[in-house]
Amino acid sequence: MRQCLRCNRATVASSAFCESCQASLLNRSQEEGGADIRQAPPVRPQTDQEEERNLPDEGDSHGTLVLRENAQLVKELSPVLQENSPALRSLLSEVQEFPPEVDELLPALEEKTITVEREKQQPIRTGALSSTGQRKAVAKRLRAGFRILTVVAVLALLVDLLLVYFVFLNRSSKQEQSSASPIIMAVPGIARRGQPLKLQLKYFPSSSQVLLTRDIQESVRTENASPFLTVNEQGEAEVLLHIDDSWKAGSHSIQAQDVHTHYVASTVIEVVGAGRVQPPRIQIRQRMLDMGAALQGANTIQPLQLLNSGGGAISWTASSNQRWLFLTPSRGTFSSGQNIAVAVSRAKMAPGEYKGEIQIASNTGVETIQVKMVVLPLHTTSSSVMSVVAPGLSFTTSDGDEKRQEQTLTVRNEGKQPLRWKVAGKAAMPSLIGSPILHSDVDWLTISPSQGEVAPGKTQTVHVRVKSRDLLPYVYGSIVTFSAEQQTLNTPQSVAIALDVLPACGLATDRRNLSFEAAQGQTNVAPQQLGIHLASTCNGRVSWRAKTQAKWLAVSPASGWLEAGGKTMLQVEVKQTEAEQQGFIILESKQQTQTVLVQLHLSSTTAATPTVNQITPSVQPTETASETAKEASYTVFPSLVTFNISQGKSERQQQEVLVSNTGQGELSWEAHIDSAGADWLSLTQNRGMLAAGKSDHLTLEVDPTNLRVGSYSALIKISVTDMQGNTANLPAQAVTVMLNVIPPCSFTASPAELVFGASLLNPKPGGQDIQLNVSGACSYPVTWQATIDAEGQDWIQLSLSSGVDNGQGSTITVHVNPGNRLLGTYKGTITITAVDQRGQVVRGSPQSVTVTLNVLP
Repeated sequence: MRQCLRCNRATVASSAFCESCQASLLNRSQEEGGADIRQAPPVRPQTDQEEERNLPDEGDSHGTLVLRENAQLVKELSPVLQENSPALRSLLSEVQEFPPEVDELLPALEEKTITVEREKQQPIRTGALSSTGQRKAVAKRLRAGFRILTVVAVLALLVDLLLVYFVFLNRSSKQEQSSASPIIMAVPGIARRGQPLKLQLKYFPSSSQVLLTRDIQESVRTENASPFLTVNEQGEAEVLLHIDDSWKAGSHSIQAQDVHTHYVASTVIEVVGAGRVQPPRIQIRQRMLDMGAALQGANTIQPLQLLNSGGGAISWTASSNQRWLFLTPSRGTFSSGQNIAVAVSRAKMAPGEYKGEIQIASNTGVETIQVKMVVLPLHTTSSSVMSVVAPGLSFTTSDGDEKRQEQTLTVRNEGKQPLRWKVAGKAAMPSLIGSPILHSDVDWLTISPSQGEVAPGKTQTVHVRVKSRDLLPYVYGSIVTFSAEQQTLNTPQSVAIALDVLPACGLATDRRNLSFEAAQGQTNVAPQQLGIHLASTCNGRVSWRAKTQAKWLAVSPASGWLEAGGKTMLQVEVKQTEAEQQGFIILESKQQTQTVLVQLHLSSTTAATPTVNQITPSVQPTETASETAKEASYTVFPSLVTFNISQGKSERQQQEVLVSNTGQGELSWEAHIDSAGADWLSLTQNRGMLAAGKSDHLTLEVDPTNLRVGSYSALIKISVTDMQGNTANLPAQAVTVMLNVIPPCSFTASPAELVFGASLLNPKPGGQDIQLNVSGACSYPVTWQATIDAEGQDWIQLSLSSGVDNGQGSTITVHVNPGNRLLGTYKGTITITAVDQRGQVVRGSPQSVTVTLNVLP
């Protein structure tokens, strides 16, 4: 059995077409030729050679052209393909042999095409072909056409394959470049005052704008006299960094942050020739602040300047012992200095003189500042009196946080006339000394409502919202001015608002650089360890990766996860010692990379001792390389440890401080508590011996039992001696321990009673607010629900019946609708219940607020 050439149905072996197709072809032939083909005289059967020369159909001329064009294109592209695609060389070697055969076939195809064209112009004679000859001719034409189409399809496939390959090659190259994380490298990693330092930036987004800072958001000066630079289309840039007199001796961190994506690349350099490395030391010039005299309800704001007269960084937290005394921000970290605002509120305070105290605890100790103010009495007046509480607000968020934060202010009218107030302006408040580089405007801050009217003896809530999504890490400050009509007392009034945008979560290292010493060709260089942990701003679990940019250097493991408070040790190895080298280890976490400098020095002896965390500058006019290498040194990290414990909990908590020997010789260390009355703090393993490059963990433990709510601080001194008992060049270092005993989570609603009066002249009294506050050691968010009892459901109306509180407080506005009620007094109750994130009822919940409605004539 065979298949029909026309419809693929089964047919007898002696026939090329089935009976149905034969009938169809016969009818078609009669219509075109005008005669019955069955009456044609017989013709001589064709030989196989003649059948091979049967003409192709009219589409063969187009197939011939495509065949020739594709064959020529394959010839032109094949040399390029052989150079760029070793994987396809074997396929091309076979395909290269095919085009010559195609060239031999082309003349015959062209000749047949011309013959077809000629015969198409001649009329077909009736009965010129027999039925059998016609079938054979059609079959041969189909087979020949199929062969040619197959050749064309193969060549077209090869051409497409070439094009796809080159597109993929180009795209893969671009993807490989774009997938690399931005990095910054300092070449070399050592700088001197007065000399420029070259920085190299790579793999940033094409033509992006990058901000350069150092240490804690300190501005830098480049050859372009600007901390901003624009990378080229390849995402690269080179810039010279000026090391002026503001750079102190020691280690300094340099950050390059993409202004659009907020990606941060950082590295560490060492500044030498600027004297000895000094420990941080806080300096406060104003030990007494006189806030002056003002009327009841007035606010007063003054700046307080914190300076660092030493090196490194200072972490601090401030608190006051008076409810009328505010600080904003109330904590922070700085390298050179920082301004904070001290504000006092005289709202609802009796006339007289007041004194208060501010304590600033830092990793360098505890400082005390005295504050005094005078409250003057309000004389009898018929005008309005404005007061705005609180005079200072502080917000803290992280880089890239998209959540809006909100706190509230209260505008009070203590006078006898309606108070019509408005926000008169928002002015930027300088927060960081020497760094006025970001957002001189205050578009991150919104006040709602921006104006209003307050009846005598009443209050109005004002919502203060901040949006930090587009802000880079910095301490932003604003002075918001509230004003009223001229006859109003205490106008204008000011409020200080600070927003501290902390750097995003990233990796930190216990050693800022590594240095190996070996003999040329040495194969057994001792490996060193590099400890990594999460920065203090991190919470939860973070993934990381580690790699090197030097073939002679290796690091393991290459990736992993870190928990907050955890630590991972990386092993760094030298694989080749053919020449002195300088390379980098690149540590990558979400939206951040950090490069760690690694140096390889060659010595003349084979007994090489690894030098840990000690960089030897190539040119030192006053310090030789050997003298620098022999100098003993050590580090203590961190310098500030904070515990936050809810009152009433008796479990002990522990944290660790890392003491590291960053010199060459052995060291002996010892730690002791240098504060009286700190019996809540104890130390474990408070002494030990440290070999070069090794570290010990000093464990701190606090016991909050029987402690009242408040902040407690203590100082730990760590001293070190060498093996000969000498302390030269090894000053003691201090660690500040802060213990914040926080009240347990509690919920309050105030006031406890609302009274409304309705009459014919005042049928719809104005609304009144209920302030909801959640404070203490809460498991946020806290969800609250407000319900009205049966007696008040038909006349009490609430602006909100539920909400979520993250510690900023909430406001419910209550309205009453007397309707057609008779004269008299009506009472209802609003019950507010709060539960924390774990579903537990918050202490103080539920709260009840009584609503009284007096319907008067």
